[in-house]
Amino acid sequence: MICCHVDENKNTWFSSYYEIAYYDKQDNKLKLIEHNLSEEDVLFGMTEHLDRLIMPSMSGKFVILNKNTKKATIHLTPNGMKNVIGCKLLIGDDGFYWMSSNTGIYKFKPGQEGYRLFNKYDGVQSNEFI
Repeated sequence: MICCHVDENKNTWFSSYYEIAYYDKQDNKLKLIEHNLSEEDVLFGMTEHLDRLIMPSMSGKFVILNKNTKKATIHLTPNGMKNVIGCKLLIGDDGFYWMSSNTGIYKFKPGQEGYRLFNKYDGVQSNEFI
């Protein structure tokens, strides 16, 4: 298992490589979430934001899961962020996404081109934030 998360409603969510699951309290079972990820889309980390869970991957993608509908959508990070291992992804009040990675901290807005990379040349201690 790569990550587990308990949300504000005490629901338990799991990600393991390219699988996403949740614990159904009523059925007392783990249930898989349907999606179109492949074996190369290893998921790292899980962040809760409103009614969504956000999971970055090792393949330049990230997944947004609607906790209510259990529907997962796959999004691409901006061009130039290939070969980046994303670990934790947070959403700022301004709508920008902040992602820690093996090459620094990225700031970007989904659906828009471009991003800002913060690394040791910007005064942070290291390039790795895993």
